[in-house]
Amino acid sequence: MQSPTLNVLPFYVNIPLDNCLIDIPSSTSINSELIDRLIAMPSLAHDLKALAISVAGLSDLTFYTDSSLICLLDYIDVMGMGWICVHNEFLVFAASSTLWPSSTKAEILACLTALITAPPKAMITIFSDSQSTIDSFQ
Repeated sequence: MQSPTLNVLPFYVNIPLDNCLIDIPSSTSINSELIDRLIAMPSLAHDLKALAISVAGLSDLTFYTDSSLICLLDYIDVMGMGWICVHNEFLVFAASSTLWPSSTKAEILACLTALITAPPKAMITIFSDSQSTIDSFQ
């Protein structure tokens, strides 16, 4: 059985993380620990840790999430997900996931990745267009 994957999409360019030299401490913060536990792909984990460092000093964060599900007849279904942090338009995340396709799963993954980058004890507001996801968390 194939295990699920979460991959960075190559088209998000608002944060040039590939060429920057950010020294990310391993497992020294709650964000790093959560990312290490939940994200298996090293490049994706690095990007999320860099985003966590970028919002570390904020106590009030607002995210807009979005996701999509593409069903292809001759290939594995792909779920895209992402978010933008309202406080800085350059704090953007986008990724894709395969297996067990669900638009709700994609939206929940977008919410999860936003939450694991937010500082502990921060007031977080997430705007989502997925009623199923909203109902799941209420």
